[in-house]
Amino acid sequence: MKTLLSILTLCVLFTVGCATNAPSSGVGASGEKYFMGNYEATFDTSLFSMDKAIRAACTRAKLIPKERRNYAKACEYLYLDVDGTRCTLSTRELKQGGTRISIRIGATGDRITAQALLIAIDEELRSLGAN
Repeated sequence: MKTLLSILTLCVLFTVGCATNAPSSGVGASGEKYFMGNYEATFDTSLFSMDKAIRAACTRAKLIPKERRNYAKACEYLYLDVDGTRCTLSTRELKQGGTRISIRIGATGDRITAQALLIAIDEELRSLGAN
C-alpha cells in the first residue's frame, strides 16, 4: 500500500510541474512564467503589433505555418518545425492595454526553445518600434 501511495504521489508531482518566475528574457516582456509546458509573458503592445512580430519571428526561425485563427481579442497560431514538432502560440489582448502570449513547443513543452522564440518575438517588436 505504501509503494502504491508513493508511486501515485510521484505521478502527481510529475504531471503538475512547477511554476517559476524566470529572469526576464526581453526588454518589453514582463510577468514571464513557465508552467506545465506553457511559457507565458505579457507585453505592453497592441494585438496587431504582436501578430506582425510573431509572424516575422516564426518566419525567421523557419517554422512552417499551418494554421492561424483570429478572434476579436485573441489569435491562435500553429507552426511546425522541420522535424514535425508542433509549435502552438496563443495571444490575448488584456483589458489593461497589453497583450499576453503563451508558447508551447511539442506535446510536453520545451522551456529553452520557447524562451528563445519569445526573445525573437521581443526583438521583432523592438524593431517595429512597438515597445
